Amino acid sequence: MKGVPGKAAIELADVAERTRRCFEHWNARRLDDILGLMHQDVTWDMRPVGLPDMGLYRGHAGVRRFWAGWLEVFPDAAVEVESIRAEGSWGLGGVLQKVQGGSSGAPVDFRYAGIGLWEDGRLLAVENYTDLAQARMRFGLYVTGKARPDALGE
Repeated sequence: MKGVPGKAAIELADVAERTRRCFEHWNARRLDDILGLMHQDVTWDMRPVGLPDMGLYRGHAGVRRFWAGWLEVFPDAAVEVESIRAEGSWGLGGVLQKVQGGSSGAPVDFRYAGIGLWEDGRLLAVENYTDLAQARMRFGLYVTGKARPDALGE
């Protein structure tokens, strides 16, 4: 079954390294390199963030659509990785995102966490949270098999 932790699990160091590499590629705007680390049918879920007009994005085209919208508003968006945790096929990355409004120029820094499910060395699902405690709780449920990302069940 696709998306089942443990099936074709990659080494923990690989999960952590690949997660870190995705953030490095983002900062360098090597978006195609990030997509190369994602399954074609990846899900990118922004719903846990709770911002209007941000939802669930499917596949490379959906992820590109999200990134294009984000970079239109925050063209200089960059992240500083604060933590990476890996367990089984799961990764949890905590970052400080630094942005300036594209039209206002106002600086805005905020923390968020992304939970990633890796399968066959590629991201299958990503969930993003601005509530770090919620992200850690969901990560714990996923790692123990007590829950799975909503997007994988849809």
